[in-house]
Amino acid sequence: MTGPSRPPRWACRLLESVLPEGTRGRSVLADLEDEFREVVREEGPAAARRWYGWEAAKLASHFVWQRLRLRSGAGERKGGGTVDRLRQNVRLALRRFGRAPGFTGIAVLTIALGIGANVAIFSVVDAVLLEPLPYEDPDELVVLWEWHRPRDVRENVANPGNFKAWRDRSSSFSAMTAVSLTMPATMTHQGEPQEVMIQAALPDFFSFLGVEATVGRTFSPREEGDGPMEVVLSHRHWQTRFGGSRDILGSTVLVNGNAAVVVGILPAEYVIFGEGVDAWAAQNLEAGDQSNSGRWMMVLGRLAPGRTLEAARDEMQAIAAGLEEEFPDFNGGWSVNVVPLKQQAVGDVRASL
Repeated sequence: MTGPSRPPRWACRLLESVLPEGTRGRSVLADLEDEFREVVREEGPAAARRWYGWEAAKLASHFVWQRLRLRSGAGERKGGGTVDRLRQNVRLALRRFGRAPGFTGIAVLTIALGIGANVAIFSVVDAVLLEPLPYEDPDELVVLWEWHRPRDVRENVANPGNFKAWRDRSSSFSAMTAVSLTMPATMTHQGEPQEVMIQAALPDFFSFLGVEATVGRTFSPREEGDGPMEVVLSHRHWQTRFGGSRDILGSTVLVNGNAAVVVGILPAEYVIFGEGVDAWAAQNLEAGDQSNSGRWMMVLGRLAPGRTLEAARDEMQAIAAGLEEEFPDFNGGWSVNVVPLKQQAVGDVRASL
């Protein structure tokens, strides 16, 4: 298992450090992994990872306690001094706890909440900060924003003409692609219209990310005007609107009155630039330029082999300066901001966590 469908690494390392060696330890891990897969199928990857963290903490405490008991027994056979003192301390503690049941209950509850909170926090930290993004070579991926220097707006969507110039003139990237802002649209299937949230994307968008459909396929390479528009559905929309039926694949739907073919379903965990999006449509996003269209697209780049983030930023800002001279009315005061995709996805959450 890979990506978000894999158990938390910290929990796996914890179990490996405390489980007994040999058949017994391997059997425990195998049973836990089978149950994890079942929880993934029934409740999703995020819930499964939280469940696995809890189970790992409980199993670890069980086996650690077993080891302590075995060591205590060995000490008792060798003389019993340490074991006797331990028993006396335990009996004394129990008597004191019995005299103050309120304090005992609060102490036990506080410890339980502390353990639970730590397990939950480490699960979130592992999923958000430590796990790689579920894309092909995610460390190479960056987001390219337009940067309006006078107002210091560093994450502004891009103009299609500027996007084309970035892609054609830069050498720091092996590829660039783009997706539009999320827009409401009407999708009609078998005569039943429904409002959906949709993004238009270049045909190479998902192949650029290395994202594969869980059902069907993503967009195919297309030439302008070559066949009907292709649509990929989110896993959530597929379940809620179409009941998870595979019969929707190959069906024709109308998107704002235009015919489109449903070709695939995305993985449930896909959210980058797609939070709350129901569908993606393959379209030509390069029709506009600096004179007849505004700024409305989000751009992703993949660093070329051997190129650093700093070098890419320098090159892109130089290209932006050239575009500012070419189109002073439209690009006056605009530059480019290059942000690693992981940083973009985590944002300010890293400091809080």
